[in-house]
Amino acid sequence: MTAASLPEDTPGRWHSPIDLRHYDRSPALAEAEQRAIRELGLRNLRRQRYHDPDAPQWADIGRLTRPLLDINASFDVPRTEYGRRVMNDAAAVVLLRCADAGRAYWDWDGKE
Repeated sequence: MTAASLPEDTPGRWHSPIDLRHYDRSPALAEAEQRAIRELGLRNLRRQRYHDPDAPQWADIGRLTRPLLDINASFDVPRTEYGRRVMNDAAAVVLLRCADAGRAYWDWDGKE
């Protein structure tokens, strides 16, 4: 039996610490979301030196960034510059993959 096939109530099985009912889990990526991710680009999405928190495109991808930030905050990652950078980089990669696929991560299959 694989972890994916374990019953939901199996002791030790990982459970998301966030309540998915609080998010817009629409599988389709809106054209505005796709454009916003591309316009922000990797350098801005990483939220480091070249991050522009006031860029208007952030509002267009709020439904995608909110759950990523919430799940990142739930991980036991050191609250250091390096730890924050790792989590922001991971979120940036996920968002860029959404733009490439034209689908929100909610619609990804197990391989993605």
